[in-house]
Amino acid sequence: MGDRALAHFARVLVGCVRKSDLAARYGGEEFAVLVTGADAAQAAALAERIRVCLAEQPCRIDDMFLPLTISIGVAERNARAGTPEAVIQAADKALYRAKHKGRNQVSQ
Repeated sequence: MGDRALAHFARVLVGCVRKSDLAARYGGEEFAVLVTGADAAQAAALAERIRVCLAEQPCRIDDMFLPLTISIGVAERNARAGTPEAVIQAADKALYRAKHKGRNQVSQ
């Protein structure tokens, strides 16, 4: 059931991002999106669009509809987070802020 939920989310995610963005599974149930040519506010708006799209498209498994939620951390590459590793670390911290604030939300 978990694998089908992840596959469903991947389809929703790919349907939300632009062709110039790179979406990939990053861990067990974590995904990352490299949003090109966007600032933090634009990336956060995309993240919110992904969250809403997922809420509007429950995962169908046989005769059941399974509503899925998502917590998203957004980070921007800048002077403080200039390396790819630093950006990922900043996004991960933002993700945990979203989870601690009640889940199913976007945090920067």
